[in-house]
Amino acid sequence: MWFYLLVALVQFGQATWASADSLMDLDAFMRGPKHDCAQQVTPYESFGLLAAHLGATVENGRCRYSIGELADFAARDKSTLSHTGDWACVMLEDNFDRDLHTVCQPPAEDVFLKRSRVRRMVHGRLAYLNVWQKKYHYLVTPGPGDTTVVMVKVGFKGAMLKSNPDLLKQMKERLDEAARFWTDNSPGRKLLFKFEIAKPSEVPSIEVPLTDEWSRGPYDSEWSTAWDWHTVAHEIGHVMGLDDEYDQLRTTFAVGESGIKRERCDPQSIMCNSNDSTARPMPYHYYLLLRRRLCREVGDEFTRFP
Repeated sequence: MWFYLLVALVQFGQATWASADSLMDLDAFMRGPKHDCAQQVTPYESFGLLAAHLGATVENGRCRYSIGELADFAARDKSTLSHTGDWACVMLEDNFDRDLHTVCQPPAEDVFLKRSRVRRMVHGRLAYLNVWQKKYHYLVTPGPGDTTVVMVKVGFKGAMLKSNPDLLKQMKERLDEAARFWTDNSPGRKLLFKFEIAKPSEVPSIEVPLTDEWSRGPYDSEWSTAWDWHTVAHEIGHVMGLDDEYDQLRTTFAVGESGIKRERCDPQSIMCNSNDSTARPMPYHYYLLLRRRLCREVGDEFTRFP
């Protein structure tokens, strides 16, 4: 909870003293070097063309509305359905802006239709909540037939799972269900997700302690045994380099009306809404995480796990 209070205070200070454009300049991470694509793919001429191929709504090559405008529309209409494509556009843009691999934007055809031919350990950093540099780490490898496998290994600190076989079984089941959820919603079901508990000999994607109390994390600091499979699916979205889409300041301090006016994101998206099991991964989520297998390698301490 204290982490999110600190995030909200930082974001409030930024919002008070800086414009949206200057916020990115203030973040040392976003001032750092960006990395382009390693493979010989033809880049899109514009963000708008790429976004449109991913089902987002664009106008003159840009998103039509701001997040604030979309929240106002949704509150007025009591629904986000009429602007699903607009939400996709602004969230795709935000994730690009916050990623170390910002300029790596290969065509959607290359990302989805070109099967992974080699194992690729994907790792990098995302400006989590537009403030903190957080690591992501997962494996992309060829799967059976024309599929591609995305694997995440979660390491749990302490002896809680070792001393409680029933809890170990529950956590494995939640990871399995979360993986099925990501697989079932993938484009053409050509992506197979595997979320597993890391063995002692493996270097995990993340390593976190477990608590019996409810926790909001963050995802790389603490997990709760009270989380259901859908919350686990949301948190692993972070492990794969996707940011929270809801407004941390308004949510933490209960600013404004409850619902869409406060969260300011599309509740159909799993990275917006971890509490509703119908909220699902969106096409742009799969693009964002799968494209990185075509991005240049960046140095980090992560090693390959089996």
